[in-house]
Amino acid sequence: MPTYLYEVRDPKGKVLQGQAEAPTRLELVRELETLEYVVLGVREKLPLLKRLKRKFSGVATVSVTELALFTRQLSLLISAGVPILKSLGCLLNQAWSPRLRAAIASVMDGVRDGKGFSNSLARNPRAFGPVYVSLVRAGEVSGSLDEILKRLSDFLERDMRLYQRLRSSLAYPALVFISSVAMTAFMVLHVFPAFVSFFEGLSLRLPFLTRIVLKTSQLFTDPWVLLALLLVVPYLSAQAWFYFTSTRGGRRQWAWLILHTPVLSRVHRDVMLARFCRTLGILIECGVPQLHSLEVAGSVVGNEIVYDELQALGVRVRDGHGSLARELINTKFFPPECAHMLRVGEESGKMPRILHRLADFYETELDLSLQTALALIEPLMLTIMGGIVGFILLAVFMPIYSLLEAL
Repeated sequence: MPTYLYEVRDPKGKVLQGQAEAPTRLELVRELETLEYVVLGVREKLPLLKRLKRKFSGVATVSVTELALFTRQLSLLISAGVPILKSLGCLLNQAWSPRLRAAIASVMDGVRDGKGFSNSLARNPRAFGPVYVSLVRAGEVSGSLDEILKRLSDFLERDMRLYQRLRSSLAYPALVFISSVAMTAFMVLHVFPAFVSFFEGLSLRLPFLTRIVLKTSQLFTDPWVLLALLLVVPYLSAQAWFYFTSTRGGRRQWAWLILHTPVLSRVHRDVMLARFCRTLGILIECGVPQLHSLEVAGSVVGNEIVYDELQALGVRVRDGHGSLARELINTKFFPPECAHMLRVGEESGKMPRILHRLADFYETELDLSLQTALALIEPLMLTIMGGIVGFILLAVFMPIYSLLEAL
């Protein structure tokens, strides 16, 4: 019987972790829910090699681009009156990734067994996240699944464009960094040794700085060192990172570091707020209850500390301490204008519209944050790489200077 690691929240709002044996993941979820726990996550406890393979495999997750296209096509088929099972069958044999094809086949099996579309989606959490499942469930309850899928595809496409914006902004700094590293490696491995062999032929004692660069050059030309750098070091780094992020304490430390790193914290905050507002807006707009919407939206912010704060906020709202806007203004990581605008949305009954406008605002702020970050990162990178190149050139010219003094 497989062992599962679970994370739940008890009726008092306290987050608990543990492990238990169960025939399937769904049966463990049902058992925990009967104990009045809110299930935050359940994953199978796997051996190290299988965990690394699943984490770093190219088919471990479904890309947002692929999921958005699948959802758009599915909404078109359902709006045309094609039954859900036949619609899934039409989309199954398209050029999807192996992970998405396997997920679609699993969903079809669930629908055939009478488990419902949303419940069948929930059986594949690595392909269809909590936002996806919650919106589909709301569409099933309201009888407007085609319209919900259309809105969901719009939401996924917006999310895709957000991350494309981030990736495109990082493309130039990455290119500068790779070019600088390549140039430095070429100088250390090819240019510098030619000068050193010339100096050694003159029986000249090399300066300390030159000897350091020489030893580094000899070290990197050793095949065993290269093997360690290319295979052993990445493996150990990936293993250490996996263990660090697999624990709640490690995730919280990483979240704290991101929230307190200059420049990066502002970019992360804008991404987090844009995703939170957009997700909460579409969930409420599609009829998902507010408390459940808040819980699901909190799971997409990508920061453990903020997620915990949102879960505590949801408990206070559920217990009647105040409305969402009133409790949000007392949080540490959400700016006051967000809470004030949500209060206007609560009073006017236009909460989804306000949330979408907030998401648009924070996406605009993200563009400014990225421009500021790039304006600081680019000269910093050039300065660092220029310092490395200057260090190598100094190591080359110091023996020449010593030789001229000896003449």
